[in-house]
Amino acid sequence: MGTQTLEKQLIVGQHRIIVPAMVVVATAAIFLAVRVESASAREIVRARANQALHVFEAELAEGDGIEEVLAVSLGSVVDSGMSGCVRRSGSELTSVGRPFPPSLKTVKPGECREAVDDSRTMWLACGANEGTVEVIVAAPDPTHSNLSLKLGLGMLAVVAIMLAAVFRLVRSAVRRPLQSLQELAEWAEQVVEERRPLSRPTVETVEFERLASAFENLVQRLFAVLERERASSAQIAHELRTPLAAMHAELEALASRDPTGQRLLADAARLERVVDTVLLLSRPTPPQTPETIVNLADLAREMAAPGMQVEAPDEALVEGDAHLLRLALCNLLENAERHGGHPASMIRITRDKEYLHLTVCDGGRGIHEDGLARMFDRHWRWGEHAGSGLGLALVKAVCEYHGGRAEAHHGRDDKGLEVVMILGRVRGWHESSDLPGIE
Repeated sequence: MGTQTLEKQLIVGQHRIIVPAMVVVATAAIFLAVRVESASAREIVRARANQALHVFEAELAEGDGIEEVLAVSLGSVVDSGMSGCVRRSGSELTSVGRPFPPSLKTVKPGECREAVDDSRTMWLACGANEGTVEVIVAAPDPTHSNLSLKLGLGMLAVVAIMLAAVFRLVRSAVRRPLQSLQELAEWAEQVVEERRPLSRPTVETVEFERLASAFENLVQRLFAVLERERASSAQIAHELRTPLAAMHAELEALASRDPTGQRLLADAARLERVVDTVLLLSRPTPPQTPETIVNLADLAREMAAPGMQVEAPDEALVEGDAHLLRLALCNLLENAERHGGHPASMIRITRDKEYLHLTVCDGGRGIHEDGLARMFDRHWRWGEHAGSGLGLALVKAVCEYHGGRAEAHHGRDDKGLEVVMILGRVRGWHESSDLPGIE
């Protein structure tokens, strides 16, 4: 099913309650209306039967003939579209009006009954008696069916209109408070994206206000802790730079005479890169990159180890910081050698419409899928030769500082690993005479 917005979940939940409730109410209303209409029809027919009975007795008492008595007593019944018959001392007299179902001629006094004739017309008959005289009046009831149909259709129309109105009202009622929640979510996303505390939006709902206040306090504390960590890291790194510079100068003099000095000089250079990485990652905002044009192709050829393949044009120019780019590429090459077991096999530089792609490929054992997603996180380590966990984090930071991003993929045929520096601010691309570029 996937995830849904809170607004949709609330609306669907309310509709699941409201729609069945309205259907039940409409059904009950139709049922009651039909019952009331049926009771009303019975009272009308019963009243006609009693009226015809009184007229019949009155006319009969005056000595009129039976045909005349029937015409007078049941005349109003026939005129209203009904039919009737009279019994006297148990013998049936001639019926007056349209023929109605024979089963209704057995209706007892005070009883009302319904039946259908051969033409599928519903009849309603009621009986009345006084002494030896019994009158039965029957009324065709197509109006009853029509009225029930009209009631049903009318009620369905009312329910449809009410449902449409309820949908609009529910959506409007739900959307207003959720707008505040949407603004809070956008504010939180902006805080994460810009990596600095921002003024939160004003909300009217008490619960959302409490949530926003608690989240704002949490953000303030997290940024305060982060700022202290950055300041502490930067201070430690700055304190280390001076003695490292002195050690580097002394080891350069020693390295010319002693192989041990060369190893120590390499270790000192690695430590200097770690210090530079800590200083870079401790900055709350990107450094002010000087407007220097850097040829990534030259940088790749310069830093490639002997025997390493370099696929690059004559010039792949970006505007950026040469020192940071050199430091990032050095970390990639060192990472490939540490985890692949031998130096990287290839440095490849390609481009698309907006970015340059510098890819370092190794032939090592690769990394699992979870590692691909997390390898650029600070202090994340994998494998037995794990370093400080800062090298690839620096690569990511340098890419972001140059308007790009860092990515990692499995190597060709799922062998080894390919780490890509994607850099923006492209300023030039010039192919070599013997190597075609990639557009």
